[in-house]
Amino acid sequence: MLSEQANTDSIILRPARPADEVFLIELYGDARRQEKEAAGFTSEEWKTFIAIQYTCQKRFYGAQFPDSDHRIILLDGRPIGRAWVWRTEEEIRILDLTIHSRHRNIGIGTDILRRYQTEANAAGKPLTHKVFYTNRAAIRLYERLGFTVTGEAGAHYVMEWFPKA
Repeated sequence: MLSEQANTDSIILRPARPADEVFLIELYGDARRQEKEAAGFTSEEWKTFIAIQYTCQKRFYGAQFPDSDHRIILLDGRPIGRAWVWRTEEEIRILDLTIHSRHRNIGIGTDILRRYQTEANAAGKPLTHKVFYTNRAAIRLYERLGFTVTGEAGAHYVMEWFPKA
């Protein structure tokens, strides 16, 4: 993990491309790394499990949110995360926001969320996201940025941020 704050001018979001698949699978595995030890997977079993789970998530988002916007987060030109967002007439919904663990806690997530808050504010729509109950760091981040828990969905809190009146 890095210790200094990221230069927000060097954070770019670009559309995800087929060539990003290897990175996206590795990112997905990084986000779920705590499960590896708990499940007792070998390295090969873990790679297979993560590839299958990533493919299922990608297909689900593609089917349920066909017009969603899947972006790669770049820092100094290198991929370090992803943002997957679905825009409707009623809301802007963050389907997934993942920053690789090596690049957390340096302001990247805050910067990305503020960009989406600016967009939601201009559109007059709430910005919503579902956060896993046990993801305390993400919950703290969202609450710090003004999101509130408005409900529960399975193993997730529904968190919303509302535009300024």
